[in-house]
Amino acid sequence: MIINKFYILEKRQALNEVYKEINNLELDELFNVITDIENKTLTTIVYVKDFGNVDVINDEIINALERKKIKLNKFWITEEVLEQLNYTSVNKIYDQELVKYKFYVKILKKENYIFVIGLALSSISEIISIINKFIILIIIFSIILNWVIVRVNSYMIIKPLKNIKVLSKDIASLNFRTENIKTGDEIEDLANSVNDMSKSLEKAHKELNTQNLKLKELLCNVAHEVKTPLSIIKVYVQGIEDGFDDGTYLDVIHDEIHKIDGLIENLLLWFKIGREENEKERVDLFKIINENLHKYKLVFDENKLKVDVNICDGLDYFVFSNKDHINMVFENLLTNAIKYSNDKRIEIFLNKENEKIKFRIINVIDKIEDDMEKIWIPFYVLEKSRDKNFSGTGLGLPIVKEILEKYEFEFGVKCTDNKFEFYIDFN
Repeated sequence: MIINKFYILEKRQALNEVYKEINNLELDELFNVITDIENKTLTTIVYVKDFGNVDVINDEIINALERKKIKLNKFWITEEVLEQLNYTSVNKIYDQELVKYKFYVKILKKENYIFVIGLALSSISEIISIINKFIILIIIFSIILNWVIVRVNSYMIIKPLKNIKVLSKDIASLNFRTENIKTGDEIEDLANSVNDMSKSLEKAHKELNTQNLKLKELLCNVAHEVKTPLSIIKVYVQGIEDGFDDGTYLDVIHDEIHKIDGLIENLLLWFKIGREENEKERVDLFKIINENLHKYKLVFDENKLKVDVNICDGLDYFVFSNKDHINMVFENLLTNAIKYSNDKRIEIFLNKENEKIKFRIINVIDKIEDDMEKIWIPFYVLEKSRDKNFSGTGLGLPIVKEILEKYEFEFGVKCTDNKFEFYIDFN
C-alpha cells in the first residue's frame, strides 16, 4: 500500500537523523544528551554493553525498554544481527500483534555498546480507515451544506428575478408600478432601473394621453369652426340655385371661404412654429412695435381707439430671437387689444429693468373671466368676440404662447379692476 510505504519511509528518515547525531557524538557526551535527543526527536533510545551473549543482550535491552515504559510482546536480536552490527546498522520492524502496533527500531554498535533507537508505528490501515470515514462524513456534510447554500442563494436570486419578470409584464400591460427589491447587488440595480423605466413610461403615457385628449379636443374645435362657415356657404349656394340672390350672396360665400382659409393658415402656422428650430437673430423690439402701430393706424382711427405708447428714450431694445415670430406676437396682442378694448383706449409700455426688457399692453374689458388662463386654449374666445365685427380664428393667443415658450421668455396676464394686461419679460 503506497500510503503505508510512505509512512514507514518517513519514520526511517527520522531514525536515520537520530543515527547520524549519535554517530557524531563522543560516547561520554552521548550518554549525557540521550534524554534531550529523545525529547527532540520523539524516539526511544536504549543502550547495553556487548556481553557477547545474545540472550543477555536481549534481556538487558528489553529491561531498558520497560524502564522507559515500552513493553514489547515481540523483540529479539539474533546472532546474525549482532554480526551485522560490526560493520553496519540494522533496521527492524517488530509487529506487536496483541496491542495492534509495530515497533520500528534502528540497531547500531558504537565502540562496545549496542544502541537501539525505536519508535512506535501506529496501525496505518486503521488510521486511514478512520480518516476515510471522517472524509466521507465531511463530504456528506459539505454536500448538504452546499445544497442548503445553493437553495438559499437560488431563492434569493430567483425570487427577485421572478418579481422583476412580473413587474415587466405589468408594465407591458400599462400597469405602471414599482417593485421594492433590496439585495445589495446587480439585481437591486436592475430592479431600480426597471422602476425608473416604469416611472418614466407612466409619465410619458400620461403626457401622451393628455396630448391625445388635447388633439381630439382640437379636432372637434376645428370641425366646429369649419362647420359653421360651410353651413352658411351651403345655404347661400342653395339660395343662388333657387334664384334668391340679391347680389350679396357671393360676397358672403367669399367671406366664409376667407374665414376657413384663415383658420387653416393659422393652424399650419401654429404647427410649423412648434417644429421649427430656434434660429435666432438680433431683433429690435422698438422698431417692430412702431411698424405694427403704423400698420394698424387706420384701424385705430376707424374704431376711434386711442393708443398711449410709453417707451423710455435713449435705451436699446434688442433681443436675440426670430424677427417674424416676434412680429406675430406683437401683431396678435395688438389685434386682441383692439377686439376687446371697452373704453377705446390701449396702453403700451416698453422699458428696461435689471437686464430685462419689459413689455406691457393694457386695455379695459367688460368682464373678467374666472380663469384667465383659458385664453391660451385654442378656439377659446371671450363673449364679445362672438360679434362678427370682432371675428377671429381663436388661434392668435395660442400662437403667442407657442412662440414665447419656444424662446423661453417669461409672459402672462394680469387682471385688475377690469384692466386686462399682457406682459412679456424678454431676456
